[in-house]
Amino acid sequence: MSYPENQFVEAVLQLTGVNTLLQSSNRLSDVQLHKLSSSKKLMELKPVVSDTQVNGQAAGQLLQHFQSFASKSEISNIYGGIMEAVTNCAQHAYLQEESSLDFSLLGKRWWMLIAKDPEHKIHILVCDLGIGIPVSFPKTRAAYWKEFLVSLGNQLPEEVVVIEEAMKYAATRTREANRGKGLADFKKPVDNIAGSMLHVLSNRGTYIYKPNGNANGFDSRNSLGGTLIEWVIPAKEITNASME
Repeated sequence: MSYPENQFVEAVLQLTGVNTLLQSSNRLSDVQLHKLSSSKKLMELKPVVSDTQVNGQAAGQLLQHFQSFASKSEISNIYGGIMEAVTNCAQHAYLQEESSLDFSLLGKRWWMLIAKDPEHKIHILVCDLGIGIPVSFPKTRAAYWKEFLVSLGNQLPEEVVVIEEAMKYAATRTREANRGKGLADFKKPVDNIAGSMLHVLSNRGTYIYKPNGNANGFDSRNSLGGTLIEWVIPAKEITNASME
């Protein structure tokens, strides 16, 4: 493997576990990584967690790094949103008839990453390479979607509008009693933790949700080719704390 010329890029690959995945040695020492982090140009990162199943244990282990930054109730809200994102990957993102063959070797995979930025905000990200909410929501909520289109005069909406409507729709596709309120669970950490923010990027749509129900978004020219969920949460009383 050839290593990046930019040391910051190499640090990210090392911290997120990409080097390990590629069976390449980590060249940067702990001292070098600390120096890069102290320069306020590099997020404090933890290795990426990935699976093809709904793996609450893996997600929970990664969230342990968050324990010094939040209360148990806040962590519970965050965990619920994360598990809904992971479950959504398993049940919605990779519908058999729509799944792309481009990434077939990866399976129905999701990835999760947690990081702390120089402004002491925690970023928790979950992503997949599935068909995207703008495609899966109309298919899995056909009757509701038909009524929604009628309300729009049968005009196809922008993809961000589809994401927003999916967020409003409370019931889950499987109708299981233990599944919470579906995509609406994404909002819980933001509604319950002051100063938080939610970003939902799916295909061309970008949906941004803030406390008190404030939301906006837009469509991009190009598609993300999947879904990325990001929670941005301020860490409390951690001016000099780290995710150890």
